[in-house]
Amino acid sequence: MATITIHYFGMLESLTGKAEDRVDIPAGWSVGQLLEHLDRQYSGLRDKCFRVAVNDVIQSGERVIDEGDRIAFMPPFAGG
Repeated sequence: MATITIHYFGMLESLTGKAEDRVDIPAGWSVGQLLEHLDRQYSGLRDKCFRVAVNDVIQSGERVIDEGDRIAFMPPFAGG
């Protein structure tokens, strides 16, 4: 098992009801597998538009997650 920290921003914080969560996942899980798992917990998560950053770097679904990684779910930002 690997323990990771997930940060939810904007509408994703509203959807999940939390800004941050610590989650135990099986070793070797990818970002995509994490998203599938969380979509079962938070229905509709995958339907939202957002990027996933691992340790402050935007990643694809294939990125393997390691123990202690910081995951951020970030919706599009507006501003100027």
